[in-house]
Amino acid sequence: MNPEKIGASRQEASRAVGDEVELRAALDHRRLALKQQIARDFEEPRRIISRAQQLVDDPDRLEPRGDAPTADELHEAERIINGNNEMVFTHFFDRGLRASRSVARVSRRDSAGNVSPEGTGSLVSTQLLMTNHHVMSDARTAARSVADFGYELDISGSETAYQRWTLDPDTFFAADEDLDVAVVAALPPPDAHEAYAAEVGHCVLTDAESALTIGEFVNVVQHPDGQRKQVAFRENRLLERSEDMLWYAADTMPGSSGAPVFNDQWVMVALHRRAIPRKDGKVVFNKDGTVHKKGQPDDRVDWIANEGVQVSAVRRWLAGLTLEGERAKLRDAVLDEGS
Repeated sequence: MNPEKIGASRQEASRAVGDEVELRAALDHRRLALKQQIARDFEEPRRIISRAQQLVDDPDRLEPRGDAPTADELHEAERIINGNNEMVFTHFFDRGLRASRSVARVSRRDSAGNVSPEGTGSLVSTQLLMTNHHVMSDARTAARSVADFGYELDISGSETAYQRWTLDPDTFFAADEDLDVAVVAALPPPDAHEAYAAEVGHCVLTDAESALTIGEFVNVVQHPDGQRKQVAFRENRLLERSEDMLWYAADTMPGSSGAPVFNDQWVMVALHRRAIPRKDGKVVFNKDGTVHKKGQPDDRVDWIANEGVQVSAVRRWLAGLTLEGERAKLRDAVLDEGS
């Protein structure tokens, strides 16, 4: 197995986008505006108010930033350089580490038993894993897939031993191509100790409307190119939203599909699905303004944003599924915890 390789078809699925000319123009304008610190001009007042109230009312979601300087402190030597206080309390990292434990590399077995990485997934309950539809499109594909938890580096930079979970679509599987989401039952290794699943933890699919406002940071925990777990954070801001989607500036790669997108309180706000290049019709442009040609490296493309499915949209889809028995119980457990 070569964890650096991702299938060419999977790269295409991860990057494919339509001709959203107006969206691309808006995202490009938004990126520039955010650099000029006028993000709030683009957010609905009701969302700003709701977000502020949420941070005040819920201690577990208090924004983990350092205190703003007092008037007296402004005369001291230290300064806030870029207009915003980018300091965070150290528990930002503790929360991030806890959230990252629920993230796994999703791989697929071929007929010979070889395993190749396809994307990223995360637990949304102790028994269900979520990723993209284009990573796991049907129950048959899910049955041939595995999820590697703890596929990462330790504090010394050495590779750690990881735990391979099997996926069990017979117990639960649901997917939606339009929303690009798939949820499947996941089973820890048979030799795992009793408390292992609880130690791994899971992301809560919250129904909070304003878990993120335009201009706030997002944090993406992922397995880019099937590599050991990585996180993109800082300089990754929410650019725009629709009812179902979020668009944000963040670093991702093929293999990042299915990664959870978190806000600064490490509450999951979206399911990452694809990147958006600068285009004119079907013509894709490179960073230097030239037309991107077949065979040129992917990193030459002028990627202007990433797109993720809002958690609220995932919740609506799950709630609308017609399920019975154990499948309904597994689904309801996800929805009830995030209510």
